[in-house]
Amino acid sequence: ALRVLTYERRYALYASLRARCEPAADGHPALFTAWKTAQHHTRRVMRRLSKDNTKQFGRQLGKVAQGCPLAVFDAIVGQIEAYENLIQPVVDTLRWLCPYAFDTLSCVLLDHLASGRSRLKEDGINVSHWLQSLAAFAAALYRKHPAVELRGLLQFVANMLKAGQSTQLLLLRELITKMGGVESVEELSAEQLAASGGSPLLRTASLDLAHAAGAKLGGRKAALRLRDTLLRGGLAAALLVLLGRQRATVCTLTDSPHLKLIGELHDRCHEVLAQFADFLAQNCEPRGLAAA
Repeated sequence: ALRVLTYERRYALYASLRARCEPAADGHPALFTAWKTAQHHTRRVMRRLSKDNTKQFGRQLGKVAQGCPLAVFDAIVGQIEAYENLIQPVVDTLRWLCPYAFDTLSCVLLDHLASGRSRLKEDGINVSHWLQSLAAFAAALYRKHPAVELRGLLQFVANMLKAGQSTQLLLLRELITKMGGVESVEELSAEQLAASGGSPLLRTASLDLAHAAGAKLGGRKAALRLRDTLLRGGLAAALLVLLGRQRATVCTLTDSPHLKLIGELHDRCHEVLAQFADFLAQNCEPRGLAAA
């Protein structure tokens, strides 16, 4: 039933519903009360959530999310921004959600990513903790639950690149790493460098990426989901062009007095461009990529 409406239309409806829950002149008092009650129950569960009790509290969150999912996920995502250690327990608890709840979660996640907060720490060099946490959460979420709406998130990354924003490349890098299974390794031996020119199996075996990253990489189902979303939405070629343009212009167009930040952004653009091209080469047929 969700597929009857485009994700843009669904997200617009969610935004309208959230506006009705605000304590403003056009808000509804009953909806505002339900919103606060759902958030109170959610925060109470989050305070007790750990990796050992995800089944117990996952069912509780699923019941609360049935009635007011926007409020539940707004509270959950807010907690994840502050506490990165909650990412994996939260992802494990989401198995009891219905498709509608998952769809609202993707909308809430995008809303937090698009907020007007500073994406850099006070030193003006390092990426803010909340953005790092949300990027890691998004990658873990879509790896574990690849059926969740992904087009909006990828379109958001493309729009940020069009606007010349490089900080959101962290999000794309996490998605390619966790969903696509393509990891970037900075230091390679001569043998590993020679093997990287071979088949995908040889590259994976020689680099031992899963061990180097200290985490499991994306499964085949998640990689196919990412590939299909990129091709059907026409974003594969667009992101390649935008990443290449960003790498070429980031040093001259970045408005920052910190040379270290500019250098890191250029290196990140190059790294993500190489990762993205490698992912497309491994998962896309040349004919299908050209048609996209």
